[in-house]
This record gives sequence, structure tokens and C-alpha cells, in this order.
Amino acid sequence: MISIIAEPSIHEHICLFHVDQVLTSSGPFTFKKTELVDKSLQKAPFLKSLFDLPGVSQVMIERKKITIAKEGDEPWALLAKKVGQAVRQQIQSHLDEGRPLIPVDLMPKVPDTKSTAIGGGSIKDQIQDLLDKEVNPAVASHGGHIELADVRNDQIFLKMSGGCRGCSSAKVTLTQGVERAIRAKFPHIREIIDVTDHAGGTNPFYS
Repeated sequence: MISIIAEPSIHEHICLFHVDQVLTSSGPFTFKKTELVDKSLQKAPFLKSLFDLPGVSQVMIERKKITIAKEGDEPWALLAKKVGQAVRQQIQSHLDEGRPLIPVDLMPKVPDTKSTAIGGGSIKDQIQDLLDKEVNPAVASHGGHIELADVRNDQIFLKMSGGCRGCSSAKVTLTQGVERAIRAKFPHIREIIDVTDHAGGTNPFYS
């Protein structure tokens, strides 16, 4: 029996699924429903089984993890069970037939979060670029600034300065504004951590 454990994300539209089988030896690979045509999905029954589920809009496949992004109102309590059933059935089918989950010609060149480039820049560069272009212009009106401190696998560490440092609204700014902007483009990010020393002294949460 293939074991699949669903791990809810702090983002309501994203859920992680941990599988006890190796899904791919490289990656992660991200697939968006809007970018796949019917012909492509027919070649990849595994992806088709997931995108046929209500609301599933994006799928990221890593070594032993699948990250699903959804649209619509279908609760994860129901959708996660359907995802688990589809994944279990497809994995078993592919194992029995000796076929890869994803045809080689459909595998996009998507980087891991460490160093590989997308569109000419690393993940760190892209996130910082997102902050500079979409986030900081908004917080600058309050005299604030947000910068990327680090990226570790599926975790992002952010640091606030200026008017954001020590601000009582900093948490709201992080969860409602910054997290939404980042997760919209990087749905596989599991956790976004504020490492700002809001109270002064050495931050105890970052090492």
C-alpha cells in the first residue's frame, strides 16, 4: 500500500502531499493547467488525473513530495482525499507498467530553490526582484523596506527595515501582502519566516 500524507499549508490554496515512493530523481517540476493542452495531458495520465480534479490549477512534483495549488471553494478535507486516491492509483499503475510518471518531453526546466536559474536568475534573485518591484513600492509609502535574508529549500526568510521594523502591523503586512505575492509565483514555498529583530537585540529565531 502506497502511503500518502497530506500536509496543509499556511496558505489556504496550497497543500503538500508526502509520498513514500520516489516520484522523480530530479526537479522540482511545476505544471500549470493553463499551460498544458489536452494532447499533452493525454501523454501524462498522472498529471491528467490531478488536473481533472475540481479546482486543481498547479502541480509541483519533487522527489517524494507533490504540492498542489487549487482554485475555487472545494475544501481540502474533500479534495485531499481525491488527490490521494488519484496519486496512489497512478503511481501503482506506472510502477506495474514500468513507465515514468512524467514523459521526458513534458518535463519543464524548473529549478530547485538553491541555485538553478529561471529566466536568467536564481530563485533568490527572482524573489528579491519580486520584493523590489511589487512589494517594496507599497511598503515604501510607510517608510518601510523588506529584503530577502535567505532561501533554504522550501523556506524563505525575510527581513524588514525602516518603518516596518517594530511596527505593530508588520505581521499583517507579511501574511496578507508579502506572502500572497510570493506564493502566487512560488506555490511550493512551505514557510515564510520574518527574521526581523523587531524588539531589538539578537534575533533568537534565525541561525
